[in-house]
Amino acid sequence: MKNPYNEEQHAYLNDLLEHYRRVMNGLCMVKMGGGSPAEACEGPIGDRHAISRSHLRLIAEDENKIRANKETRSFAVWSEQYEELQRVPISQFSAGKWACQRHDAIFAGIDAKRIDLSEPENLFKAVYRAVLRHNHLMLARWNAHCTRIETEEGWRLFKETAFDGPVSDEVAAKADREWRNEAHALMWKMRDLE
Repeated sequence: MKNPYNEEQHAYLNDLLEHYRRVMNGLCMVKMGGGSPAEACEGPIGDRHAISRSHLRLIAEDENKIRANKETRSFAVWSEQYEELQRVPISQFSAGKWACQRHDAIFAGIDAKRIDLSEPENLFKAVYRAVLRHNHLMLARWNAHCTRIETEEGWRLFKETAFDGPVSDEVAAKADREWRNEAHALMWKMRDLE
């Protein structure tokens, strides 16, 4: 597929992606989730899975791959439009740098092949971990976006790259406001889970 962006727009999208990567690799979302764990973060914020590898292996096809929407780590609209599910390695699916070693350990009990989801604590942990990962992705994208639109040039490039065609300031502001409200609502819902 031909890239619909000019050189300046492409540079803007790469800048968003670079900012997104910096945020993605440095936040312990468990600690940010409401502060319930009293202990300070400990150990590296390493690659963690929102769905355990042992559970992913249960649905994997040959070569330890599953069919899923693969995160492209891109802000470009055209690159995220897939006609079918992708074959994604288990090592990449639902994984990211979003929890420190100490806080990831609170989920260790739900990583066994067989877990009892009728047990309220296990069910809570499974849902909570998925919510933390989702919010980490949302926060990283939102943070990259809102930092870039603070300048006149960033606002102009947002309007040029985020929509299918030209839009007015009012339409772009409405989309930005809706995204901001959604990001804030997700963060508050995550804190309510605590």
